[in-house]
Amino acid sequence: MKTLKSLDQNGNILYISSLSKIIASDLRIGWIIGPNSVIERLSDAKQQVDFGHGSHSQWIANNFIESSEFESHIQHLVKQLDRRSKQIDTSLQTFLNTLHIKLFTNNKAFLGDITVEIAEEELENRNIAELHLPKSDIYKITLHPIK
Repeated sequence: MKTLKSLDQNGNILYISSLSKIIASDLRIGWIIGPNSVIERLSDAKQQVDFGHGSHSQWIANNFIESSEFESHIQHLVKQLDRRSKQIDTSLQTFLNTLHIKLFTNNKAFLGDITVEIAEEELENRNIAELHLPKSDIYKITLHPIK
């Protein structure tokens, strides 16, 4: 599968992410990848409103990323996400085994939607309106009746 950036002919694609989910939720450090002209303008705007984020958190993040523990931390996260993905798949197949379920995954995280088609009577019989897996809002699955 091609990346969005490889399809970008006009410099419209920006990649934005942070360390919040892979290191610590309170670590408010992120990055952006895009055309230099856009990055320069965003950098200028950030400097105007930024009253000096502490360099302490940047120092901590840098030391962790450069440490030997960072790679094993990432590998642990990938294993956890894979385990959660398999748990979701198993649960859906176990509890909604008569439904057509499509999971889009790259074994690290869900890439798309979980589509569930179910007859309206089936929803009523099962008394289900939506599924929600604890500890994450990204695993919310809404069941829509077939019309």
